[in-house]
Amino acid sequence: SIGGVSTRELVRGSMLEFGSLWQKRIGEDLLDVFEAMGVALERHDAIDLEFRRGDGVVSVSDAPMTRANRQLVLDHNVRMAPISPRVALEQLLEIVESRHAYATLRGADLRGLIEAEVEALGDRAPIAEVRRAAQRVVSLLGDGHAGVRAWRDGLAPGYLPVVFERAQGGIVALHAERSGLVDESHPYIESIDGIPLEQWIG
Repeated sequence: SIGGVSTRELVRGSMLEFGSLWQKRIGEDLLDVFEAMGVALERHDAIDLEFRRGDGVVSVSDAPMTRANRQLVLDHNVRMAPISPRVALEQLLEIVESRHAYATLRGADLRGLIEAEVEALGDRAPIAEVRRAAQRVVSLLGDGHAGVRAWRDGLAPGYLPVVFERAQGGIVALHAERSGLVDESHPYIESIDGIPLEQWIG
């Protein structure tokens, strides 16, 4: 049991509250399931977890019941859920060609990039990786208002969510959606972590 709630009660309560999503909610939103059932958990409550990594199973004992750990489980599931890169990227190309007014203005080889992404990802790939591949395709359009929703989900810590672009006077850092400069008072990038920018991009 968890917090005095038996497994049977937990499953029944989740089914009543969330219907067909009951199992997903237990796996990813356990705190919310208990809250919906009117059960208050203490922060020192802990559970045992098992999740797949490669061909094996990793076990974690006495995992603290915190929202941070809940988010880690959700992020892991997002990263690992496999889909077909070709199907997803072909659908993206169809949408761009039929709905994007400037799809051909820059002369970007979207088909070529999609083929390269599919070759790199293989027949099946985690949805998070396919989203990032789709974002790379969309970025070739040069449209700061176009993007792939949730493409940053599952990124490893340390990722720098900015866009570097050459401008008169040097290289500037823009917000990922190109809405403006990251720092208007210091627009030009000279180094990152003390290493000259030329070494990073060279």
